Amino acid sequence: TSSRRVTAISHPSRWRYFFVRPGARFGSLSSYRKRKAHGSLSPRHLRELANWRESTTGNGMSVDESESWYQKALRYVPILLPLEPTETDRELLRCIGLDSYVMIRFLRFGFETQFWSFVAACIVLIPTYYTNDYDGEFYKDETGGFSTTTTTGYFRITINRLENDSPKIWVVWAFAIVYFLAILRRLWVEWVVFVDLREDFLANGDPDATKEDDPESVKQFRNSCVVEYVPRSHRRDKDLFLFYESLFPGQVKRAEMVVNSARLTTLIQERRRYIAEYERINAKQVHEMREYCRLTESLEGEEPGHSSGCIRRKPVEPVAIKIRVGGGKCCSGGSGKGELVEALPYYMSEIRRMNKLVDEEYKKIVRRKEDEERESVLGSLPEMSRPGSKRPQSYRKHGHMEKYLTKIFLPHDDSSSGFHADCGNGFVEFSTRAAKQAALQCNLTGQASYFSTEQAPDPRDLIWANLPSERRSIRRAYVLVQGLLFIGVLFWSALVGLIGNIETAVVNSGIDVSQNLLSFIAGYLPVLILVILMATIPSIFTVLAKRVIRFRSHSESDKFVLKWNVLYRIANFCVILISGTLYNAILSVRENPEEVVQSVANGVLVQSQFFLNVVLTAIGTGTSLQISQLWTVLYWLIVKNIITEEAMSERKLEQLKVPKEFIFGRFTAEFIYVFMIAVVYSPIVPLITGACAAYFFFASKIYTHQALFVFSQRYEGGGKLFYSVNRTVFVIIYVSIVLFGTILILKGQPYASGSFLVLMLSVTYIVDREIHEKFSSTSQKLPLTTSRIMDEEYAGLLANEETASDVRSRRTEVSQLSDTDSVVGVDRRKLFSTTRSKTLRNLSTSVGMGVGLPNLIRSKGKRALSERDLDFYLYRQPDLHKETWETEPRPYRLDE
Repeated sequence: TSSRRVTAISHPSRWRYFFVRPGARFGSLSSYRKRKAHGSLSPRHLRELANWRESTTGNGMSVDESESWYQKALRYVPILLPLEPTETDRELLRCIGLDSYVMIRFLRFGFETQFWSFVAACIVLIPTYYTNDYDGEFYKDETGGFSTTTTTGYFRITINRLENDSPKIWVVWAFAIVYFLAILRRLWVEWVVFVDLREDFLANGDPDATKEDDPESVKQFRNSCVVEYVPRSHRRDKDLFLFYESLFPGQVKRAEMVVNSARLTTLIQERRRYIAEYERINAKQVHEMREYCRLTESLEGEEPGHSSGCIRRKPVEPVAIKIRVGGGKCCSGGSGKGELVEALPYYMSEIRRMNKLVDEEYKKIVRRKEDEERESVLGSLPEMSRPGSKRPQSYRKHGHMEKYLTKIFLPHDDSSSGFHADCGNGFVEFSTRAAKQAALQCNLTGQASYFSTEQAPDPRDLIWANLPSERRSIRRAYVLVQGLLFIGVLFWSALVGLIGNIETAVVNSGIDVSQNLLSFIAGYLPVLILVILMATIPSIFTVLAKRVIRFRSHSESDKFVLKWNVLYRIANFCVILISGTLYNAILSVRENPEEVVQSVANGVLVQSQFFLNVVLTAIGTGTSLQISQLWTVLYWLIVKNIITEEAMSERKLEQLKVPKEFIFGRFTAEFIYVFMIAVVYSPIVPLITGACAAYFFFASKIYTHQALFVFSQRYEGGGKLFYSVNRTVFVIIYVSIVLFGTILILKGQPYASGSFLVLMLSVTYIVDREIHEKFSSTSQKLPLTTSRIMDEEYAGLLANEETASDVRSRRTEVSQLSDTDSVVGVDRRKLFSTTRSKTLRNLSTSVGMGVGLPNLIRSKGKRALSERDLDFYLYRQPDLHKETWETEPRPYRLDE
């Protein structure tokens, strides 16, 4: 017994010995420190860790104690040496999730790079600019007149203070090199930390899900894949299962195709609108009746002759609210004069009608699904090819398996069977993470659009209404929308250029006000208009992503919104620099590219004060509005004092209590915009660097607070947006290097410009390539070696936890519910105190992934529930689960 026990304990260690490179057997102890932070470090891990430390140091001394003095010193300079997240950061990560944590780290990244750069600029650059004896020179401007370079006031501490061909330009040259190298190094540090966290997410999932969900649900998430481009001949659950079972014998647990339930979803949404409207009018009538009763009681309680000189009218008893139906709407060409009917009976009749239509459509879907799964042209898996079966020596000589696999793997005509499935997406769950990662990382078919297998997102991340959409149609819509948005950039630039000229218009208007007030209006009015304008476009991008392109996950939609929000902000930046439209700039590039480059470089110097105002406005307005939640407070004041809560339905009150989300496409674009301003202006206008450092400082504190106490993410994308942020940061660095090199040429330093461009572009490209090869490309998916190790390690842990059969038996109560039962209704108050209600509420909770949904095709009759009936799966469409439907309006208040 003891020998078997020793073998079981050391088995994962042997896998680590073969798979993990020497010198990094334990990932620099990062995985064990994470386990210790989560309180999941087992005695076996502790013993292995102690043995490894003794074998590494040779004297039993810990690894930290064996560090040299300079390694310990570098730990206090995180911009140079990557440090693992502290215990506080681990707790922050657990509370807010990896997506929000990555954005918080980006704010810290911006603060650390800009703050220390501003400190260095105060020591080196600002004294260099301020003490230089240069008052500007005359030059001929575009109008033919003569102007002088501004070197006084604000511009006294900018590069304008240095004359052309000044030897002090080399001080700025050296500062810029150190500045960009520090940013590249700090970005490298971020990747070192992110890759570790990303691998932990791919291995274990969201900490909330691990904490809130049962082991079976977590295992389903870890082992599931989404399949696209399934050919029509394989669009059955059975056929999809046979395809993957033939590739991975004995490693496939289930395979299910997505059901195209677009019409059912539309009917359910229409019924939900009727129910919400019924509850709204019912709440309004209850409020009117109670208000009438209160007024009547107050009149009855007054003594005669004690009124204050005015005659109070007797309140009018409220009548039933009526609406007009039929006759069409005025805006759609109808007369708008329909029949006047009572609202509540009408909406209740419509709800009953929609219940009937929904039930009929549901039965059609179930019947069609049963017919599709009854027969398969692929047949069944040969007995001798199944795992564990004995194969005779003559088996391969007959070639039976080869012919069958050819039939399984190649598409064929399925028109004769009358099968017309119109959705080519599905989900496959494997038995182990190693099998799943093999399916994700292998070239399964050798074709680009044939059984494409990808990591299944968090179930809370899915937009279920868009799930049946084919990838081909999504790509066509994506290309079309991107083309329209690119054309919109050209027109957008004209609008932004008009806003940028407001300052000149205000100054030249001749308004009879003080000069200080006029300067204030001219400086901040265009900035305020631009901020308001930029706050509106993310909503438009979100509608395009979810309604037009129809992305199938919220993370894909966020990535699209972030991309175009950043591009439009970059367009703003370029338009302000060139003081014109992008369309005219593109035309000018063909005729005189040198003039365009010089115009942009001059614009960087001239418009620096405008961008300083942009950053100050973001500090004073953006972060202040975020921490105060002004609009939410104002809305609640209106609800409390004008609309009153009594006149609102229970559903509306619940919606008001739902916490906000961290909108990455909206907030992160502003972070990147400020970072772009900082990187472009750091060597030439160091004061802007200080303002950007202040913005990142306040933003990091405020958004950390908001992520902890205000925002609540409904899904977890695993830090996918960091890949887009990384690419954007490198684009900003490349452009900033070129702009600074151009400014050096304008300052009469071609040798400094050439050496700077060659050196920094080369170094940036090398770092960009190394990050892509070492971090970006390798962190997209969980390594097979790690998957194999974790399968072995978690096998013993799951044995001590709740087994799958225990989970199914616990879910039996939910599965035995009648199909006609509703989640809501007159007994809702009692329902929410039962085990059934707790399970049903867990299906739509924002904390954890839930328990999944039962099979669409259920066993018939009154016999005992089968294993299939109790089989809950996370990746099943919620609209196909009748027990989550709302078939009747909720009562006015649940506690009354």
